[in-house]
Amino acid sequence: MKEFEEELTIAIPDIHCKNCAKTIAITLKYLEGIMDSNVDFQAKNVKVRLNPSIINRKKVVRSLNYLGFKAYISIIS
Repeated sequence: MKEFEEELTIAIPDIHCKNCAKTIAITLKYLEGIMDSNVDFQAKNVKVRLNPSIINRKKVVRSLNYLGFKAYISIIS
């Protein structure tokens, strides 16, 4: 991992289907500072690689909350 990267696993217990996962993936794709994301609706989480000098963790979680999903950071690496 590079110095300007941070990896998060965000738990999203409200993911119920592939459409939920798709909505989350599309939203994260358009957030400036998100370098990569992988939504796993069966595990009910999303792994995100971001540039913390552009976007912070709270904004990522708030964006998911805005979509109507409960979300919280479960792992930071």
